[in-house]
Amino acid sequence: MKNKIKFFVITAICLAIIPSLVFAFGEVAGPVVIHVPLGGSNTSSWGLGHNETVKVKLRVEGNASQYITLPSEVTLPPSGIYWVNVTAKIPSNYNLTQGTNITGVMYAVLEGAPGQVKINLQLMKNIYILVEQSQPSNSLSEQIGKFVTGLFALEPTSVIPVTALVLIIFIALIYFMKTRKGVNK
Repeated sequence: MKNKIKFFVITAICLAIIPSLVFAFGEVAGPVVIHVPLGGSNTSSWGLGHNETVKVKLRVEGNASQYITLPSEVTLPPSGIYWVNVTAKIPSNYNLTQGTNITGVMYAVLEGAPGQVKINLQLMKNIYILVEQSQPSNSLSEQIGKFVTGLFALEPTSVIPVTALVLIIFIALIYFMKTRKGVNK
């Protein structure tokens, strides 16, 4: 029995210490997808993270590179996710026969320290620009659908307040309904 307790204590200590010792350079999962109207622009985000303050060089390759704007270098904070704004702009004279799905690859490069051996770390992220012809939408259901889709497309820092607001409204409705039920008796 004592050996099992010792094993669990040692395992717990190792699990608590090891994550703080791991060197981390990562990104948020999934591709970056930007819906852009013909002749317009739109912005999305690319989430990068590191456990130390570091400078990272950014670049775009592929067909999307001629339509994408992003900083050439960013400084990542020592914890959390740093959101890089990625802007796509499609000119009004873009020929739709070239395709409405423009693809490319974004790279984030963390250069190693100079010395006898220099190790560079590189992250790769697929990017898709979906070109849309602008069409006025008057349908209420389409507008509601875009609003709901927009809520789910928000960055995590924006989703928490929106979720809290929806939860507060829901609780207020339940409270209001219960108090009205007691008044009607």
